[in-house]
Amino acid sequence: MRLPSIALLVLLVTTALADTRVYIGELFEHNLGDNFTIATGKNSRTLPSWLMIRDQILTGIPTEYDVGRHTVVITSRGRKPVYLTINVEEETVAPCGTNNTFWMETYHEQNATLSNRIETALAMNELELDPKVKTVRVYSYNFSLVNRDLEQINQEEVHGQYMAIWKVACEDLDEATNYMDDFLEREDVDYDYLKLAKGFFKSGVAPKPTTENPEEEETKTTTVEYLRTTTELIRTTRRITDNKPILLNRLPSFICTRGELCELRVPAETFKDAEDGDTFKMKLTVLALDNAEVWMINESNKGLIGIPMRTGEFNYRLEARDKAGQLASAPFQVNVKPALPTNHRIELEMDMPTPQQMTTIPSKRNLLVRALARSLKAPVHSFTIQEIGSKNNKTMVAFSNNTIPYKVCDEVALDNMASKMIMKQKMRTKTEFVKTMGNQFYVRRATLVRHGNCDETVEISTTAPTIQSMQEADSQLMLICILLFLLLVIAVVIIVYCACVKKNGKKKATSTEYVSKGLPVVFPDEVEENDPTHAGTPMLAREERPPLKVSQHENPLYKPPPPIASNSPRLGHASSSSNQKLPSPFIPP
Repeated sequence: MRLPSIALLVLLVTTALADTRVYIGELFEHNLGDNFTIATGKNSRTLPSWLMIRDQILTGIPTEYDVGRHTVVITSRGRKPVYLTINVEEETVAPCGTNNTFWMETYHEQNATLSNRIETALAMNELELDPKVKTVRVYSYNFSLVNRDLEQINQEEVHGQYMAIWKVACEDLDEATNYMDDFLEREDVDYDYLKLAKGFFKSGVAPKPTTENPEEEETKTTTVEYLRTTTELIRTTRRITDNKPILLNRLPSFICTRGELCELRVPAETFKDAEDGDTFKMKLTVLALDNAEVWMINESNKGLIGIPMRTGEFNYRLEARDKAGQLASAPFQVNVKPALPTNHRIELEMDMPTPQQMTTIPSKRNLLVRALARSLKAPVHSFTIQEIGSKNNKTMVAFSNNTIPYKVCDEVALDNMASKMIMKQKMRTKTEFVKTMGNQFYVRRATLVRHGNCDETVEISTTAPTIQSMQEADSQLMLICILLFLLLVIAVVIIVYCACVKKNGKKKATSTEYVSKGLPVVFPDEVEENDPTHAGTPMLAREERPPLKVSQHENPLYKPPPPIASNSPRLGHASSSSNQKLPSPFIPP
């Protein structure tokens, strides 16, 4: 009768969490909180061999020998003990379901210790295409050969002590190979061999649990014990060659506003490394815990910056990794509160980037807000992103200006903001606004919607030419220029041809002016005085005569014709009458 009473007392003073499912090879993390004191297995036993505590985070990666139910008791100051139940299961459904899944596989020759496998999983988690779906798995080399039906894209044989896999594409070989090409250029990832494969998960290949007795759940094979022993050995050796970073000061809780740019100031003295220096001399990475999503990035040496799109309390972990790959981490919490109400919103329809990029890549939202601040000449904290989606097959981002009051309708402020984007005469987006936003955020259509106490006014909508239409216009302009050039060349050829023809015609006409020979012209002063014919103008002579007055400069080539007898008639003419006086015969000088 005493044992049931003790059991009932234990149930009253403990809290049980819902069962957590973890697949073989999946990274498990649970934040223990600031008041954490100790975590043990059931009945005060040691933790399961696949779990360890790092910087107040319970973390681990189960192997194929850890399939089954595991219980962890978490004790904290001022709180009731918490029972955490973890079910390790074999994964049978691939990330792409019934379609082929393309996996990237990295092989590692270092010892397959729990610490090494956890650090590999943490590094590969940063390479996930979709941070919401964690597909990174770390398997032993032998288990990786039997748990999947695979078609190897690379045919070379590779091996290692353990391997890490993660999904890179579904049924799209080009996407997978492009990702692999980009991955090969990275220098911040440590691995020995790399492969690309596609296929599906098998079922029923993991070893079955040897017992379901909770008293014997900590019993493992010789391989697991070897891993535990070598874990401690690796830690000791690493400290001799390179000191591990340490956590000096814990991070506070942060408060941010949904849709607004939030800066999380991380003090430089948060971490310290003997070889590398303070916090910002190391590589900083943010990892999400529980149901959180990572929306901030380490953009400068001041801290983390980003735009949250969900409200609530979220837990994260900031990791600082030194040059040797060792790390220290600090958990922190972010409370995202709702944005203030607004009486307007501006909807931008953009040709790029895609809605998925705007949603999943934090840096895209940061760049968009900076582009708006640059275009509208306002501080970056003046804008609140209301919504990200798609409209008319384009990326739609709706934002508002949180400096404009919402309790009254400030028409002047709204008109001033709209005038920087909209041409009132033609109701089109200003070219200056489109250029300042840049090609990375090409605005095709801008719409100012007024609601609340401003809903009586009319919606203002503007459009801008699409990138495709601009390219078509450029090609049409180029075609017109080519046609005009050809017409100009043809006109020049015609003009030159006509000029040449006219010139040749003139030459022919000039050459024919002196072909025919007419009768000589005799002037009045050249007629003898006794000649009865007299005229005051030049006349045609009946016969060729030399001039009466010979110039001093006689033409030596000229020879006068011989004299003609007076009694002989002239050739081609009728004889003169008897009473007509004949001219005196010509006597040469």
